[in-house]
Amino acid sequence: MTGRRVEFFRDELGAPDGRPSSESYASIASLLVSDVGNSTRWCLDLLSMLEDVRTGTSDEDEWLGNSCAGVITKNGFELTDLYDDEWTFRYGLDDAHDVTVDYLDFLARDTVRSEVDQWEATKGRRHPCRGHL
Repeated sequence: MTGRRVEFFRDELGAPDGRPSSESYASIASLLVSDVGNSTRWCLDLLSMLEDVRTGTSDEDEWLGNSCAGVITKNGFELTDLYDDEWTFRYGLDDAHDVTVDYLDFLARDTVRSEVDQWEATKGRRHPCRGHL
């Protein structure tokens, strides 16, 4: 591990997987590899939600994936498992942002600029993280 909170890699079948540096990052790693998966667009969507709340452009946003739901507020990113009512974890916005940027880098290391361009063309607005991706 090179100082990252989660080391992302592809498993023997080519699917995204993650090795968290500590158990505290297992939930966000699971969200990214299972709900975002190989979708750079979904990763950019999540990143824009986190950044909009982090910078105060938006007060709150929500993520709904196939296994996790998340609420993003100025107090953090709270993840809840859709199939286990007792499984909830909260991340600070900076941590959630940084891990999501790392995942985007994993997914689109060589194509991130063109992926952001496509996202912006589809959404009709500048991606809030464009300047630091």
